[in-house]
Amino acid sequence: MKTLDFGVPSDYTLRFSSSSVFECALSIAAFTREEIYDKLDHSLEHFRSMRDRMSDTLHKEVSLSGHVHTWRSLLFLAHQCPHVWNSPWEQHVQLFLNWIQENEHCLTKLAAPYLGEIYVSELDDALAGNQTAQRHLIEVHTDNPVIHLNLRYLFSVKSHDFLEHLVNLLTYWYKEIEGFRMADTMMALEQDRRHAEQLATGLTSRELIRLLTRGSELQPHPGVNTLWLVPQFAYRPFTIINHLAQCVVYYYPVGDEFLPWGTTHAQMNQAAALHKALGDVQRLRLLTLLRQSPKSLAEITHRLNATKSNIHHHLTLLRTADLVQVQDGIYSLNHEAISRVGTELRALLGAQQT
Repeated sequence: MKTLDFGVPSDYTLRFSSSSVFECALSIAAFTREEIYDKLDHSLEHFRSMRDRMSDTLHKEVSLSGHVHTWRSLLFLAHQCPHVWNSPWEQHVQLFLNWIQENEHCLTKLAAPYLGEIYVSELDDALAGNQTAQRHLIEVHTDNPVIHLNLRYLFSVKSHDFLEHLVNLLTYWYKEIEGFRMADTMMALEQDRRHAEQLATGLTSRELIRLLTRGSELQPHPGVNTLWLVPQFAYRPFTIINHLAQCVVYYYPVGDEFLPWGTTHAQMNQAAALHKALGDVQRLRLLTLLRQSPKSLAEITHRLNATKSNIHHHLTLLRTADLVQVQDGIYSLNHEAISRVGTELRALLGAQQT
C-alpha cells in the first residue's frame, strides 16, 4: 500500500482565521441538530433560550437552513469573501453581507459545496440549469443527506430568494442570538488563533492537528496543499471538517484556557461529559471490550450484537468524554484519560470550595 508522509511541516501551507461569520454559521448548524444537544458543551437551557429569543422571521429562516443546510453555504461563502480577513471582527458580518449582495448573480455557484475535482465541471453544468447533471449529482450523493438536500435546494432556488434567505438568516441570527456575546467570544477565539500560530512553529502538521482537535489524526488528502484552522465555540467539544478546493478546513474547539467564563465552567463540562459517558451499561460493556484490544466499528457491532447507529452513538459520547480515541477507523481506550477518572470531579468541587 502506498503511503504519504505528513511528518514534514512544509507538506502543507497552514492558514489560521477566526471570524464572527464562521461562528454564526456553526452556531446555526448546532442549533438545527437537536439530536446532538446532549453531546455539546452548551446546556439544553442554552438552546431553549436561543429559541425563546427568536423572532418569527428568524425562526422561519433557521427552519429552512436546518432543512437544506444553508449554514454550510455561509461557511463556503465566508471562506471566499476577500474583505473579511484584513478587517476587525466587528466589521465581518456587514462586510460579508455587502459582498454576497454584490455577487447575487453568481451566489449559488460560490455557495455550492466542493464535491471533489471529478465533479467540478458537472457541478458547473448543474448550477447552470443542466437537469441531467443535477439528477446525477443528487443521485451520487443520496447517502449524504446534508449534501443531497443542499444540492436540491441550490439547483432549484432563484438567486434573489437565496440571497434574501442568507441575508435574513445571518442578520437576524447575529442581532437576536450571537451579537450580545460576540465580543467575549471573539476575544477568546482570537487568543486561541494566535496561540495556534505560535504552536505551529514547533510542531509538524500531524502533531498540530492532533493537539488542536483533541486527538484527531491528519488523514491523507491527495491534492490538498493547505490546512485552514478555525477555532470555534458553537460545536465544542467536536471538530468539524470541511473541504474546499486543495484545502481542508478544521473548525476545532476553542481551548479551555481561553474560555471567557473561566476554567470552572470547563471543569463542569468535562465532569458532566465523563460521568454521563459512564452512566450506561452498554457503554461500560464497550469500554470493557476495548480493554481487551482495539477494534473497528464492525467488530464492536458484532461483538455487542447491536446496530452500527447505536454503537456509533455510544462511541460519540465516549469520545466526547475523551475515554475512547480513534485512528484509521480503529477504536481504542485512551488509557491516560481513564487514569484520570474522578479527577475532574474532585478538581471541580475543590475549585468551588476555594
